[in-house]
Parts: sequence; C-alpha cells; structure tokens
Amino acid sequence: AVTAGAAGALAALSMDSAYQTKRSVARAAEQNDRRGKGVSSANNPSKSQLADAVEKRSRVAAEVVRGAQDLGSGIFDGVTGIVVEPYRAVARGGDAVDVMRATARGLVGVAIKPAVGVIDMSNRAVEGVRTAGKYATDTFQAAVTTKDDAGDDARSRAA
Repeated sequence: AVTAGAAGALAALSMDSAYQTKRSVARAAEQNDRRGKGVSSANNPSKSQLADAVEKRSRVAAEVVRGAQDLGSGIFDGVTGIVVEPYRAVARGGDAVDVMRATARGLVGVAIKPAVGVIDMSNRAVEGVRTAGKYATDTFQAAVTTKDDAGDDARSRAA
C-alpha cells in the first residue's frame, strides 16, 4: 500500500543497487510465502477453529517481528554503507572520483536506509493490525452465524 510504495521510493534514493535488490528479493520471497500459506478454515473445513486462530495470531506476531527486523536491517545497512560503499569502489579499481561518489552514497545511505526501515516497520504494523482485524471479524462472523443457525433450528422445531 502507501507505506510500502513510499519505502520503495525512498530506497531508490539510496542509489545503492545491492540494497534495492536485497529488499526486492526479500519482498518477493515473503509474497510467495503468503501465497503458499493462504489456506483458511473456510477453504479447508478439516482445519480446526483453534488451529486457525493460533495461525492468525502468529501471523500478527510475525509481522511485528519482521518490522523490527526491517528496522534493524535498515540501521545496519545504513551504518555499514559508510565503509562498504567506498571499499567496493576501491575493489572495482575505481579512481578517486569513484571513491568520492561511493563515499557520498554511503553517507546518503546513513540517513535513508534507517528511514526506509522505519517506514517498513510501520508498514508491518499496519499489516499486523489488518490481520488482527480480519481475525476479529472472522471470529465475530463465526459466532453470529453459529447463534443464527441455532436459533433457526429452535424456531423450526417449535413451529
């Protein structure tokens, strides 16, 4: 959504292609994981409601943990970029101008990469709240449906 798009745009400002690739690969892997685990009790009647509830709650916790990991990764990548970017330029055999550009990229990354981590963490928090909201709605819907079904049976027997 919006925060994910903002994080991607801000990551592009880092001018670090390795960082952008790392983020893209991580996001694609997570989407593939979600597609593989997208089975709910509505699609799988043999799954117990308790197991479904535990799975939904663990997804909320997983989003919080991933958000913290994104923040930590952003801080780590930003700080290490000060050293890594100039080192890469020297390792490629760059001249003084290349090293200066790499140093500038590293310094820009110190500010941008942690900011991307904060935005990614907020995006994860929103995803966790959304998942929790779906869990609450599904639980409420199941409770209402169960009560309505029981009431319909009692009314039909009374008539």
